[in-house]
Amino acid sequence: MRFILGLGPPPISPIPPLPARALPTISRIMQILNIAAYKFVALDRLPELQAAVLAAAQSRGIKGTVLLAEEGINLFLAAGRTRHS
Repeated sequence: MRFILGLGPPPISPIPPLPARALPTISRIMQILNIAAYKFVALDRLPELQAAVLAAAQSRGIKGTVLLAEEGINLFLAAGRTRHS
């Protein structure tokens, strides 16, 4: 059994040109953190795992794709970077 968990497209926000006076405060620009990973590991109870991963990602504003299968997990995620990232 395989599940494809579509969390929506990665967040894309156009960055408008900064006025000259704003150059010292570049931290105002949103940064996007992207991650891709896989792990071959035996997974069971896939429907429950799917629900837990979806809830965790949505509550944190994470977008992307998570592939869950009995033989492992594969993911491509994107989210806004925060000070705590």
